[in-house]
Amino acid sequence: MRKQRPLIVLFLAILLALIVIFAYGLRPANGALKSGDWLGFLGSVLVFIGSMFVATVALRQNKPFVLAHEGYEVTMVGHSKGGAEAMCNAIVTGTNCITFNPYPIDVDHYCTSEAVTSYKLSGAKMTHYVVRGEVLNTIFGAPSVGNTFYLKTMYYENVQMKVLPWWTITWYSGPDLGKNHGLDAVRWGLLQARIDRWTFWD
Repeated sequence: MRKQRPLIVLFLAILLALIVIFAYGLRPANGALKSGDWLGFLGSVLVFIGSMFVATVALRQNKPFVLAHEGYEVTMVGHSKGGAEAMCNAIVTGTNCITFNPYPIDVDHYCTSEAVTSYKLSGAKMTHYVVRGEVLNTIFGAPSVGNTFYLKTMYYENVQMKVLPWWTITWYSGPDLGKNHGLDAVRWGLLQARIDRWTFWD
């Protein structure tokens, strides 16, 4: 254990350095570095490190719940990391599932192949609503189980980096990966989809 401590400390130091550099480089060109910039990014990193553990705990809690409510229609619902947990729980319990901008968890790692195959043949519905240009879908792609419906991009951004006081370069111009991930973007995306299909007044 003592031999591993220097490696752990080095890893944490590198991670912290990357967080600071990332937040500093993507700050607004006319704004100062705010604590929320790097604290928010650090929080996201920690959330996804622990997401797999949380998904395992959720499985232990929800399976008894579904078994205790036999005959009732149960639907697992989740957003982001909660979407990953909802998918896992739905496959294990054989229930319906609706997710919003979900993290596409590796279901084969947390569920047996028999459970995945059985779920696909069970008739249960799994639906994913994803806003185009949101961070998780952009990086990891769509979930491997269920149907994915894409909603219009709701937010755009123009990120600039101030290299020198007189020199500013555009780092990124396009969909705002963070804002499009939030439930606010999902709500507006669903509303826009209804308007586009002329079903808003149905």
